[in-house]
Amino acid sequence: MTRILLRPLRLETWRELAFVLLGGVTAVVGFCVQVAGLAAGLSLPVTLIGIPILAALVYVTGGFVRSTPRSCDNSSPGVGRPASSPRGRSTYSG
Repeated sequence: MTRILLRPLRLETWRELAFVLLGGVTAVVGFCVQVAGLAAGLSLPVTLIGIPILAALVYVTGGFVRSTPRSCDNSSPGVGRPASSPRGRSTYSG
């Protein structure tokens, strides 16, 4: 019971919360950039302005991809710790 009550006071909890909140902000910004870039790039290819917009969109998307973690599982508690030892006992002393 004390472990549950003390969880909000641990630094790891605040790091996980910051990761989730910053990930949400990054997702919203990335989505807005994608929608605006595709709308502008696909509606302007006749004037040849749309092609550089689409190329810039590919470049910016690559930056977003490189800035995000490799795995979506990074936000779950216990990341970086093995779930169990080969003998079936937990290795986390937490």
